[in-house]
Amino acid sequence: MPEGELSRGKALFRLPAETAYHRIEGTATAGGDSASLPAGGFFIVPFAETADAPAVRIEEERHEVLPIDFEANAPLPAAALDAEFEAAQRTAYRAAFAAAHARLADGELQKAVLSRRKRLRLEADIIPEQLFLRACAENPDCYVALWHTPQTGCWLTATPELLLGRDDADGSWHTMALAGTMGRSGLNTPVSLQDWSEKNRAEQAVVSNYISQRLRLFATDIRQGEARTFGVGNICHLRTDFSFALPDPSPAGLLRPLHALHPTPAVCGHPTDLARRLILSLETTPRRYYSGFSGYASDHAPAAFFVSLRCMNLRPTETVLYAGGGLMADSTEEDEWRETERKMQPMLRLFNLS
Repeated sequence: MPEGELSRGKALFRLPAETAYHRIEGTATAGGDSASLPAGGFFIVPFAETADAPAVRIEEERHEVLPIDFEANAPLPAAALDAEFEAAQRTAYRAAFAAAHARLADGELQKAVLSRRKRLRLEADIIPEQLFLRACAENPDCYVALWHTPQTGCWLTATPELLLGRDDADGSWHTMALAGTMGRSGLNTPVSLQDWSEKNRAEQAVVSNYISQRLRLFATDIRQGEARTFGVGNICHLRTDFSFALPDPSPAGLLRPLHALHPTPAVCGHPTDLARRLILSLETTPRRYYSGFSGYASDHAPAAFFVSLRCMNLRPTETVLYAGGGLMADSTEEDEWRETERKMQPMLRLFNLS
């Protein structure tokens, strides 16, 4: 679609712990880059902007807030794992890991994030909005979003990672460093800081330090919390919260902090530019909107933008799931592959796998 061409788009999103969701419909505009998009509306930004994965804004021509019926039990969509695709992904990931790990071992990189995909063949028609509502019920502590535009196609994400958001109570702004992954046996299983490996602590420190430095470029009154365990379903992460003030909190003024923060080492690596070039050269297919971000900005409601993790690209006869993991010098290929498997579970649970 030519640059700047207008079309119709729709987005549904539910903020963490909320019992209602937002539906936005309007003109979808793809800019030359995300900085050229008009302010306000629902924004969709890829990991790396290309002609095939542009940044898109859905204008807020219609905005509804609707309750979620958590008792409604829509039948699970039927799907089957594409085993041949899975085997090819395993081979590609093994080669990419070896190349990335060599750069980590020689000290050229502190951290690199590698992603992989999983493809499901759909055995029946699905209704994306029903899948969105099921994802809301399955992931109560996550931001859940579904968007569909001619430029992007249809995507669903259920992510715990806030990139930039405003607290409506006091007007303060927030972001977080979220890194390190560990499974847990039950939702109420306690995980203390002492339970985390040195690799996970080091990985989270890289992200925290990066965000602290980037915030100094545009924010004032910066406050950093202590690292803590943050559970999302059967997975835990290490999380550090930041709060701060912005000199220009208007929708237009948010472009600078968003571009300063994205992509964080949580989805890219460190140093950022070197890690990004490595990712683009090693990963066999583009990430498109996986590990980008999406969110909402308006003069009438608090802004909120989240990193697009644990997401899928919905197509007529198949869906492609994405997940990634952070590599450090002491990472092992088998451990990192298993981490991506754990991260795909929230999306796999939305389907009745045959």
